[in-house]
Amino acid sequence: MSKTSVSAIITTYNRADIVPKAVKSALNCCQDDDEVIVVDDCSEDNTQQSLAQFGDKIKYIRLDQNSGPSAARNIGIDSSRNSLIAFLDDDDEWIKENFKLRKEVMNAYPKAIYSFSNFSTKYSNGKITRNCLFNWGHEITDWEQIIGKGIKYSSITHLPEDIHDFYVYFGSIYRSQMNDDHVLPSTMFVRRELAGDQIYFDINMRLQESWQYSSKLARIAPVAYLDTSTTWQNEYQVPRLTETTNLKRYNAQIHVLENQWGKDQEFLKNFSQAYLCRIDTERKKRIKEYLALGCPKEAKEDIARVHSAVPKSFKILANLPPELLKTVMSLRMKLKGHF
Repeated sequence: MSKTSVSAIITTYNRADIVPKAVKSALNCCQDDDEVIVVDDCSEDNTQQSLAQFGDKIKYIRLDQNSGPSAARNIGIDSSRNSLIAFLDDDDEWIKENFKLRKEVMNAYPKAIYSFSNFSTKYSNGKITRNCLFNWGHEITDWEQIIGKGIKYSSITHLPEDIHDFYVYFGSIYRSQMNDDHVLPSTMFVRRELAGDQIYFDINMRLQESWQYSSKLARIAPVAYLDTSTTWQNEYQVPRLTETTNLKRYNAQIHVLENQWGKDQEFLKNFSQAYLCRIDTERKKRIKEYLALGCPKEAKEDIARVHSAVPKSFKILANLPPELLKTVMSLRMKLKGHF
């Protein structure tokens, strides 16, 4: 097992028309002992047939039951042989220089537990948006403030043709990750040796699992960030696997905050106020959602947990009987529609 060889893991579910594009992009990146593993999470379409074209160029694994992205990625990890583990969503693509760029950066920073990068988006109407990480989640204006001083890639090694020079940053993002997730899974290259048994995803999570994953690894060791787009995120006219309700999303986000930073006693010694402020923000969003859904009991329980001031209107509404609350919220929505 080479210290610079990559095992690319692509998980897929009912994306027979899309996943071959992702696989081709991964194969175009491969060098030497690199490998591509596709884990089919018990697709009900013709995914298996659509991947047959790649033959033994890929390792194809079909699961007997749909288990979710976390379990599928873990199976891919268990089936992999190389020291660098990369993840690619089935609707994304890598640029052909991706492995070369990553290997050089991971060699230059042997203490980096993973590297990640910027990404660009292709829309079905032909529109392209670049540097999407700057518009994704928490606004980022200065990477040096988040991760530390950067250096140009060309000072590390020779810059590949057609790649404009860019900065590479090395340091901790654990504190910043609490504000929001900066790491698109399709841009992650994880060093197996440093991750140890933490290299696995939480199989009980189907939402926000990548935020929890990138954050728990960032707690272990520093990371490297490549300020260039190595990945294309494709926006197809099909439902995204991560689509969900607001309530489920808030529940998942609060779960990650409570279990990652809320249980990290060393972190809380220095950043307890920042943590309380952050989780209060999410709880207030959930309170508002509970009220909109006519669930006063749950709203009151969250109000009791919030450490900062809660709007008086939240408290008044949370004390209404469920049926009256639903009537009031319905009336408010109708009134909003008239103004």
